[in-house]
Amino acid sequence: MPLDPPPFFLEKEIRLSFKGLSPYAACVGLFVLLAFRSLFPENHTSPPSLIVFIVTSAGSVGFYRGIRLLSYWLVWAWVIRTYPSTGGIHPAARGELPRNAYLLVLVSPCLGFIPLCAVLHGFYDGFRPELWLCIAVGAAISVRDLRAVWHLVFIDSSRWLKETAIGMDVLKLVGSD
Repeated sequence: MPLDPPPFFLEKEIRLSFKGLSPYAACVGLFVLLAFRSLFPENHTSPPSLIVFIVTSAGSVGFYRGIRLLSYWLVWAWVIRTYPSTGGIHPAARGELPRNAYLLVLVSPCLGFIPLCAVLHGFYDGFRPELWLCIAVGAAISVRDLRAVWHLVFIDSSRWLKETAIGMDVLKLVGSD
C-alpha cells in the first residue's frame, strides 16, 4: 500500500547545518588558495580572466554535485535490488540508505576530485591558479559531507540513514535487534 508507514523507528538526528558552516567552508577554500600562494611564490604568470575563474568554479561545483547525485542513484538502485521489502513497503522507498551505502555516497565525490585534479594538472601543465581554484572549491563544498562521514563512522552499520534539510536521520529497522 502506498500509504503504509515506513518500516523504521527514528533513533537519532544528526544536525550538520549550523550558522558558521558557510564562513567555515569559505575559510577552507581560502586556506587552500593561500597555500597555493605560499607554496608557489615564483608563479608570476598573469591570472586568468574572470570568465575562466567563474567557469572553473561552476564546473567544480557541477562536477561534485553530479558525482554525488550519480553515486546516490547507483547506490539506491543497488539497495532496491539487494534488500527485501518489509511489510509491503521497501525500506529504501523514501530515499533511505544503509549506513555503509550512505558513506559511499558521501565519499565518492571527494574521491572523484582526485582524477579531475590529475586531468587538470596534465591539461594546464602544472599547478596553475585554475587547478588550485578547483581544489579550493572542492574542499569548501566537501566540508559538510566530511562532517557527516565523521558522525557516521560511529553509528552502528545496521542503521539506515535519510538526508534531511538540516542533517540526517538515523533510522532503525522495525524488527531488528
